Amino acid sequence: MSLMFWKDSRPQSVTPAISRYLVAEFGVGPELLSKLRVLEKNGKFSNRKVRMVRVFDPELVGAGAGPSPKYDDLGVTANGNALRFEGRFEKDGSLYLGDRRPKAAG
Repeated sequence: MSLMFWKDSRPQSVTPAISRYLVAEFGVGPELLSKLRVLEKNGKFSNRKVRMVRVFDPELVGAGAGPSPKYDDLGVTANGNALRFEGRFEKDGSLYLGDRRPKAAG
């Protein structure tokens, strides 16, 4: 198997590990889980190599991102609204995600 780390990942369905984390930590329901997609890329966190993860709602991605958004597209303000969770996988398989959903007005 040849891994092409220099290429951006394509949006994927939420993995079982991410799904379990979202349910346990944030109470995400099955309807939202089925809609969400994941983008990943290699990165660094506290001087450690990690796999950066962004979980997003593809229905909210702006037209400027094209049919298949890239990881960095979700950091742009226009597409930032689609970002729901963001974090990293550590080398030992540990997963850490932060909630990036918009806060309810009130």
